[in-house]
Amino acid sequence: MTKTPYELRLEMLRLAQDQANAKFYNNWERAARNAELSEQKLLTEVPEFPSTEYILSEAAKFKKFVDEA
Repeated sequence: MTKTPYELRLEMLRLAQDQANAKFYNNWERAARNAELSEQKLLTEVPEFPSTEYILSEAAKFKKFVDEA
């Protein structure tokens, strides 16, 4: 089944969001583990949650890659 351009754009947006969220949660777990190892009760360094602008820029990179292929 052929996807419409809108479906492809949505798929690229979802991929970008999934990757950004995975990166955020990996960094969060690393910060929590470091805090636990240093016996801190609170996280001193908290990763920044991915912004809409960041996700859109990543999706644009995927789109550019697909358009050039």
